Amino acid sequence: MTTNLYYNKQIGKNLVSREDGADVWNDDNDGTHTDIHYVLNILGIKYKWTDSLNDSIPVVNVGSLHHRSDNFSNIIRKSANKYKKCIILSTQEPWQKDVIDKYLNLYDNIFLMDCSTNLEDNQYHERYMPFPFLFVKMFSLQQQQTHVFPHIDYDRQFCLFNCLMANWRADKHILYSILEYTLSLTKEDSGRVSLVDENIVTYRAPTFDVGIEPVLKYYREMDNDFCDFAVEGVSTFKDRLLDRDVEFRNNIRAHPRYVYDDSCISLICESMSGSSFESEWDNVFNQPKLTNIDSRAYITEKSILPIMNKHPWITYGEVGFHNTMESYGILPHDELFNLDCDNQPDPVIRGFEVVQEIIKNDLDYYKEILSDPQSDTRKKIERNNYVLFNMNSILWKQLKTQMETYLTKFKDHNG
Repeated sequence: MTTNLYYNKQIGKNLVSREDGADVWNDDNDGTHTDIHYVLNILGIKYKWTDSLNDSIPVVNVGSLHHRSDNFSNIIRKSANKYKKCIILSTQEPWQKDVIDKYLNLYDNIFLMDCSTNLEDNQYHERYMPFPFLFVKMFSLQQQQTHVFPHIDYDRQFCLFNCLMANWRADKHILYSILEYTLSLTKEDSGRVSLVDENIVTYRAPTFDVGIEPVLKYYREMDNDFCDFAVEGVSTFKDRLLDRDVEFRNNIRAHPRYVYDDSCISLICESMSGSSFESEWDNVFNQPKLTNIDSRAYITEKSILPIMNKHPWITYGEVGFHNTMESYGILPHDELFNLDCDNQPDPVIRGFEVVQEIIKNDLDYYKEILSDPQSDTRKKIERNNYVLFNMNSILWKQLKTQMETYLTKFKDHNG
């Protein structure tokens, strides 16, 4: 398949510039490429330049520009007026469903492509084309740099898990609160020791006014003490940083090796794409009953790095996250954990269930399994690593087919 991608030197490589409000991390000095071209290169999808709009796919890359901003709205309006049809692209951020619906309803010549995944495994609108770009970007040296440690030591772990949360978000705060609230079972006689104190955990306190009550409101009926603890933590929790951490830059996604050597499990706090809920009262259990109406797994480097580094993992993310990973050929560790928590719509209950799955076994149990190269866990680690790095695997074939299908639908669309 050869895809013609329109490029106009007078406008700039993204068809919009930073002056128009686009917020793109990896600008090129020569102005000849944007994220989508590097993605197509990795996927092996051919393209060529053309000055003919009739034969082209105009791509407007807005980068990490917030989808509720005036700049975002203005760029879409100008693009809809300028092009017969075009793709609004972000390979870096997911957009929430109400915003997606708003612009698809306003403009019938706009296609939206973000870095999320399909709603309930289906493409619910022909002009919304979510794609897990981080899978691809992690393998593009022009876009990202990372560190891979091929020989992790499986016999030196001193803690159950690592859980790395770099920037404050409500979902990260909930998980961190759960880890602080949950006391270690191994050191009951030594005073209050939380799971945070006993494992490799990072946290970044908010630098702005935040509120987490909307996330907690459905859980207050069950555990008011925890909710008060989490709310108080917004102002009392302190920064926790990694020792000898990799210097942060926008194009570097890496962790120091000891994160994987010294812990048994990677507890991934995956960024949530902003689920919406419908609530009704459950008369049987006398508590709110939630139905998640738009959950989409958002797969980032947080999930990919442990697989790259041959580490077992479990994710606190959106409803259905582990099932979505499996749909791309990455097998969750259901031999270690009961992943029924994946279907729990309440994010606080889901967080507690994920944490309980990890701590139900002790350090010696995990070390024995991980030190045995013939264990089911080690075999799954090797298998997932193979799928990630082998460009002929089910993952990469599926990603290529998905992108080709999107681009073909765009070209064939006559709206």
